[in-house]
Amino acid sequence: MKPYTEPELVPERLIAIRESLNLNKSQASRAIGMTPIGYIRYEQGLRKPSLQMLHVIAARFQTSVDYLTGMTDDPTPDIIYVSRKDEELLYRLISELQYRDEKTQQKVYDYYKKNCSA
Repeated sequence: MKPYTEPELVPERLIAIRESLNLNKSQASRAIGMTPIGYIRYEQGLRKPSLQMLHVIAARFQTSVDYLTGMTDDPTPDIIYVSRKDEELLYRLISELQYRDEKTQQKVYDYYKKNCSA
């Protein structure tokens, strides 16, 4: 059996997701709370982020750790974070729905699809 190794960032994936968000390197570094030079080292492959930092990057850049590490080609996020401060109504809706039964959640989703989506 192989020993466990933490997944490693694929620098090209980090660059691609940053560019898809129209962020420059300085903006990207601020978004994840680090210095620009530290961030640039990630993009150059000179520095490897911890697994915890990979999760931070994935959350802030709206993607998944699997995408950043090359385990999938799908950049869709696995987790979506909703800020109570920035998106209060959506936060309240999710808070109310998260512990409801699946049938109730499906009704709300169906209502949304019927009445609100384009």
